[in-house]
Amino acid sequence: MKPIRLAAFCIRPRHVALAIFDGINLLHVRSIELRSSHEKAMNSITEFALRAIEEFEVESAAIQVSRQPGSQADRLTEHLISVLRGASVPLRPVSYQSLFSAVAFPALQTLKELRSAMLAIWPSLENSQAKVFTIDSAAIGLFAQVQSLLDINLEPS
Repeated sequence: MKPIRLAAFCIRPRHVALAIFDGINLLHVRSIELRSSHEKAMNSITEFALRAIEEFEVESAAIQVSRQPGSQADRLTEHLISVLRGASVPLRPVSYQSLFSAVAFPALQTLKELRSAMLAIWPSLENSQAKVFTIDSAAIGLFAQVQSLLDINLEPS
C-alpha cells in the first residue's frame, strides 16, 4: 500500500506552520508569519495551504484544533478548514490533549514536554525556522499518520 501524503498545520495568531509527511516520514517543514490584518492573514493562509497542496501533492491533512474558541487562532483555523474542504482534502482535527496522551504514559502535561519528545525524534527541527511552530506541526502530523495506520490495520476483515 502506498503511503499517504499528509500536510499537518499548526496555527497561532501570527504564524502558520506546516509539516509534510509521506507515511510516517517527515519530508518538509515550513512556516510563515501572518500579517496583522485579519483579511490579509486569511489570504496568506489560503495561498500557503493551496501552494502546499499543489507542491507536495497532499492527499490528507491534519490540523490542531484551537484551545480558545473565538480567538484569532480559532478564526484562522476555521478559515483553513474551509480552504482544505474546498480543495477536497480529507481532514483530521487533532487536539493537544490527544497528542499529550498519545506520546507518553503517563500523559504529557505541557507543550514543552511534547516539543522535547518531538526533538528526540527529529533533532534537526531544533534548527528550523520558527522552530516551536514547526515542531508542533510535526507532532500533529505524526499523530495523524499513526492514527491512520492504526485505523487501517484495525478494521475488521
